[in-house]
Amino acid sequence: PDRPGVAEKILARHGPAKVVAAIESMGEPDNPGTAAPGPGHPLSIGETAKRMGFRRILYTELDRTGTRHRLNPRLLARLAVSTGLRVTVSGGVVSFDDLRDIQNLQELGVDSVVLRSSLYENNFSCQKIWRLAESGGYPFTAKV
Repeated sequence: PDRPGVAEKILARHGPAKVVAAIESMGEPDNPGTAAPGPGHPLSIGETAKRMGFRRILYTELDRTGTRHRLNPRLLARLAVSTGLRVTVSGGVVSFDDLRDIQNLQELGVDSVVLRSSLYENNFSCQKIWRLAESGGYPFTAKV
């Protein structure tokens, strides 16, 4: 929502069920909580999105170089809890363990993932996941 006028028009035309607020961030300082989040902090942007009427955030976090996606479960949890919005993780999920970390945040509102190159790199072998599910060793079931 860095252009609130445009976002408000899009929300008015299509409704909050069909539009998400995208936040791309470098995360937060190494010492989170030492100062109130500034206007460019993901939590501040999320609060703005909520006030505007968005229901969902698409969150992408980049590393300090700005070139690679990374997963930050702690910040994802804070974003979902502080805003009350649903959160979709975009990027940074590169292993099955990362999916489990996201699953642990579902009750907080982090409920979906966009898989990128890791899917094409076969980091999520469907056959392996099916075998795990069939053996009863799958810790959760997908919700569609």
